[in-house]
Amino acid sequence: MTTYDLREQLAAIEHERWAHWQQWMHAQCQRHENGSLTIPASLVERWERQIATPYADLTEREKDSDRQQVDRYLPLVSPPVATPSWRAFLGESPCGDPGCPCGGATPADHTEEQG
Repeated sequence: MTTYDLREQLAAIEHERWAHWQQWMHAQCQRHENGSLTIPASLVERWERQIATPYADLTEREKDSDRQQVDRYLPLVSPPVATPSWRAFLGESPCGDPGCPCGGATPADHTEEQG
């Protein structure tokens, strides 16, 4: 896949994600005769709190919502993440097993005792 193709696929997913969000958000609002929408104060309060909250400090439910959005993109970017160079960049073991005592061995270098 070329970078152009990947970019287009990610852009299509982003548009789908945005459109779904807008559809949901509009359904939560009060629609006026002139076509404008009023967002309920409770949602404004919640979203402003979430905007000001780092991901690590969100509730598990809020984190799960973000994870569900990432799941739309993950199939397109997960193969590169599975490579040893990406694992090294992420600070993970090259074999991908965070509990492995391989000390940097590749999967081919493993013995029965190592996993």
